[in-house]
Amino acid sequence: MEDRIIFDLSTKSFAWQPIWASVGAGIFGCLLLLLRRLKSRYGSRIAGYFMILCAVAGAGYSLSHWYLSRRDHLAALTHARYEVAEGKVEDFRPMPDDGSSNESFRISGHTFSYSDYHDLETTDCFNQTKPNGGPVHAGIVLRVKFIDNCILQIEELPQDSAAGNK
Repeated sequence: MEDRIIFDLSTKSFAWQPIWASVGAGIFGCLLLLLRRLKSRYGSRIAGYFMILCAVAGAGYSLSHWYLSRRDHLAALTHARYEVAEGKVEDFRPMPDDGSSNESFRISGHTFSYSDYHDLETTDCFNQTKPNGGPVHAGIVLRVKFIDNCILQIEELPQDSAAGNK
């Protein structure tokens, strides 16, 4: 078996959940403005504009944070400015279905922890947990390229390569 890339941040798509929350806030703000225009006692111009402003600011923050983080991480991956952990996955702890704790595993003494439970978190790093179809499990042999706790790329290695990494 050859090395197989099972995660690469360059192929991860944008998480749209924060944008949908902002769209909802914007629609609510427009509804408040419409009610005010229709002379309803529930309409409020100040609250309407405030909600629209919050929606634009929230969407702008989410998009810019994701873009800048992705740009920096892609540059690090391209120019090999990352650390590497290689070996068999040990101490694998899948995330519980209720999301009460992060999923974690250890390779060559380095522990990784991540979660995909928090919908409003935008990250370009690996965060796909086992309950949601994640590829990491106990005993698999991996090469993980990372910066801090941000996993940039995961390669699955042949099982026989684990003997040389112990």
